[in-house]
Amino acid sequence: MNSVAHFLFFVFIITLLITGCEDSPKNVETKAVTLQFQEVYLTENNKRLQADSFPKVRYGTKLKMYITDFKGYNLKKGKAFLGCAVEITDESGKQIQKQEDILKTYETLGITPEDAKNLMTSMVVSTPLEVGKKYFWTARLWDKIGAGEIMAKTQIEVISANPVQITQNGLTIQEAFLISYDSTSQEASRLHNNQVKAGHQLKLHLAGVQGFKQDKNGVIQAGCTLEIRDRNGQLILMYKDMFEPYTKGVQSKEVEQMTLNLVTSKPPQAGERYDLIARIWDKQTEKSAELTLNFEILE
Repeated sequence: MNSVAHFLFFVFIITLLITGCEDSPKNVETKAVTLQFQEVYLTENNKRLQADSFPKVRYGTKLKMYITDFKGYNLKKGKAFLGCAVEITDESGKQIQKQEDILKTYETLGITPEDAKNLMTSMVVSTPLEVGKKYFWTARLWDKIGAGEIMAKTQIEVISANPVQITQNGLTIQEAFLISYDSTSQEASRLHNNQVKAGHQLKLHLAGVQGFKQDKNGVIQAGCTLEIRDRNGQLILMYKDMFEPYTKGVQSKEVEQMTLNLVTSKPPQAGERYDLIARIWDKQTEKSAELTLNFEILE
């Protein structure tokens, strides 16, 4: 096995710091007895995170925590017997999730020193965590046949993993995201990743759209094209210019926030991926902005 402590936790695991190491991150409060390690570090989607501040982690991403050269525990018949408890709380102290011992599976057989030397845990940041909120994660790692233990506590902030990419060329768009609408329950929700439930209607919301040339009455001449294609390049939605009927222009305030209904010529199919490209431009200048998104319809 690659790592005896490798597991997928339905909330998340955040970086664990153990005192007595050579490379200690500054974003975890810790105390330790006996147990030691060489290095601890955290990755988000396999990219190593900075350790000089509490991390902001994107909703829907996969976190991994690595502990290298872990040692200081006792052995019984050449095996280590370790325990690890984790707890997630919100800022008010309310418990979100707790596991008493994620290494309980190895309670009887134990763990070889080779497997225990370099440990890795992983998880996906998702529900019931909420975007924009902060959480505390506390971990306790202990030697079940000795006195060694480690207590670690860190704070994270969950941020949106907005899948919409914005390229600005004179025009600015402060924010763009997809909205998934369930016509059965009549509930709409913002998507924090690129996965859409089958049967839901899609809307593209734009906020803070600015930079157009205005006349003295605040009127602008805007254009907007939008298309969606399947993985074979077949066009299933095309708006050549959504502002074409407004020959006299529109008020700039009407464009600052827009919600575009993505009604396709045929329903997106479950299990398929699609590309969305939208372009907004100022018909009086060369200023523009482009939005791109690749999204998947869930089974």
